Order: sequence, then structure tokens, then C-alpha cells
Amino acid sequence: MASSIAPPSMSTRDRNKEEDEIMALFESYERRIDKISGVLAQYGIGSVEECREICRAKGFDPYEIVKSIQPICFENACWAYTVGAAIALKAGVKTAAEAAKLIGVGLQSFCIDGSVAEDRKVGLGHGNLGAMLLSEESKCFAFLAGHESFAAAEGAIGIVNGLGRLAWSTLSDWMGRAATYVFFFVIETAAFFALAQTPSEAVFYILVLTIISCYGGGFSCMPAFLSDLFGVRQLSSIHGIMLTAWALAGIAGPMLLSVIKETTGSYHQTMLVFAGLMAAALLLSVILKVKSSKH
Repeated sequence: MASSIAPPSMSTRDRNKEEDEIMALFESYERRIDKISGVLAQYGIGSVEECREICRAKGFDPYEIVKSIQPICFENACWAYTVGAAIALKAGVKTAAEAAKLIGVGLQSFCIDGSVAEDRKVGLGHGNLGAMLLSEESKCFAFLAGHESFAAAEGAIGIVNGLGRLAWSTLSDWMGRAATYVFFFVIETAAFFALAQTPSEAVFYILVLTIISCYGGGFSCMPAFLSDLFGVRQLSSIHGIMLTAWALAGIAGPMLLSVIKETTGSYHQTMLVFAGLMAAALLLSVILKVKSSKH
């Protein structure tokens, strides 16, 4: 006996199949798509898939680029950068810095409402940071070296960081940890002040690497210095607090840099502010040295 229920038409099956494929585009699709679609509409783009077509028409595929860099990344990442790149193309930006800001808009559109990423504007932050690094006014080490020298710059920073840990920790055994930290901050105060003044790329490189060596030295000397100041009984907990502060500084530093740059329109003032912070740290290190020498 034939069924009284007619099979769905081909168009209905195709539509259901298409919806299933769309749902598989990226994680938490239903929670994200309305916000993404709203952002895309502002730039005259009809869908996430159209974003990829826009980019491919210009000869590149952000989806594949992200996948090639990190094969195990979430689909969200691939599509978020694709959306951001398409927005930049639609907006007709002319510089890499402008493109970075709009890529940040695409990243932000993937942040779920009510999430920490949404509240803290993580996507926009990534875009603004990229814009600062790509700005023609930037004195970023890697970009001064040139795009083709990026890996070399990264390698140089890593090597100097490692050598700084060995050299400064060895030197601290001879001159004392407190004196070593005073020396660190004298060097870094002068280096940040000089960064704001120098027009020479070679001098800029040297100053940056000098700061990096002090960074590595400060990290390696910290446990021994804490032991000198407080003894070993609570060394682990105190060192944990120091590392937490170190991590928070890694978050606060770029945020402070961004605020100063947006306020003044220049990295010159930013370097002077950081030189001032190093001078304050120098004063504290002198106080610690005086106190440690009394015990």
C-alpha cells in the first residue's frame, strides 16, 4: 500500500541539506550567527560564505591561511579572520593598519554576547594591536627589520633573552642580587628614554636587545633575590605572587601603550612613560638594596 505521505520535494531536501552544511560552518553557530549577520549587513555582505568568495576573488583565502598556520584551530578562527578580511575589502581600506582594525571588527563579531571576550572587546583589541604594529609610525622591532626578517628578529630576541638569563645570573653572584636589579633599572630607564629619541634603526635594535637581556636576567635572578630578602621558608608563595604580577604586567603593558598612543598619537610619549616607570622601579630597587644591606 502506497504511503499517503508524499516525499519532500527536491528543493526542500536541498534546502535542508544546505542548512545542515551551514550549521557545520563553525562552533556555536546558532549563538553567533545573528550578531555576525548584523555586522556583515553594515558592510553590504549577505553571508559568511560570501566573505570567503570576496577574499578568493582578490586572490587569497584567509580560511586556508589560518588552517595552514594552525591546523588544529577551531573553525571559529578560520571564519572570523575570513569575515574580518572581507569587511576590510568591502570598506576599501588602503593600508595594512586600516585592514587590521577592520579584521578586528570581524573577530569581535564572533564573540558571543555576555562572554568575557565580548565584554573585554578581545577581537577589537587584537585588531587595534595589529594596527599599531603595522602603522607607518610604528617602531616595532620586527617591522623595522622588514617582513622577510621577522623570523630572524624573533630568533635574536629569544637568543638574547636566554643569554641574558645566563650572563646576568652569573654576574649577580659576584655583585649581589640587589645591586644587579639596580643596574637593570638604570640600564632600562636609559634605554627606554633613548628609544624615544633615536632616529637610527641600528641603535634601536641594540637598545631593544639590551632591554630583552635585562628582562631575561630579571627573570632568572628573581628566585635568588627573593631568598635574599625573605628567606626560603615562604619562597614558593612569594615567587608565585611575583609571577602573577609579571603576567598581569604582560596584560596591562600593551593596554597602557594603546591608551597613550591613542591619546598622544605617537609612540614617542609612550617610550617616555615607560622610561618613567623604569625610573620608579629603580627608586624601589635602591630602597630594597639599602634595606637588604642592613640585614
